Amino acid sequence: TSLTIILLLLLLRGEKKEPKLQEPPVDKRTSIPRVRGNAIYHWKTVFDLKEDEIAFLSSHSIRKIYVRFFDVDVETSPMNSTHSAIPIGTTAFKSPKPSNIEIVPTVFITVKSLVSTREEGIDELATKIYTRVCNMADYNDLGPIREIQLDCDWTNSTQNLFYSLCEKMANMAHEDSIFVSS
Repeated sequence: TSLTIILLLLLLRGEKKEPKLQEPPVDKRTSIPRVRGNAIYHWKTVFDLKEDEIAFLSSHSIRKIYVRFFDVDVETSPMNSTHSAIPIGTTAFKSPKPSNIEIVPTVFITVKSLVSTREEGIDELATKIYTRVCNMADYNDLGPIREIQLDCDWTNSTQNLFYSLCEKMANMAHEDSIFVSS
């Protein structure tokens, strides 16, 4: 009987338990579950995933794609030499978003557009960017947007303008439970 107990204890000790599947951790800033997996950037003006690209996403556990939606640059009016920040190079969506992929709209903001906007125009610029991103996501059926990323090669003289733009965007996006990253 003691031999049976010892054998039973040895068998139980060597028994492998199935790992418990856990829910993805929740982002404390947005209260939205984080996506597990890898991420990549898509910095082309046409979103048209081919079969081999979809296979690449799957084989590398890509769950999130940061897609460049458009750039914000300066347009100079020939009539009165005024400068205004406008979207350029808007990405065209030719293929549907893969069902298991989260799209993160990404907007590149040029230093020239920040300088021409100045502090007093940051609210308006943030509103225009946010509205355009949301409209593009809806129009292209990209599913719920959890994050928007702003990218800029800011300098010491434009750092405060860029941070102010990020803050304004974050305040707007927070109302829709969207996180703004930079």
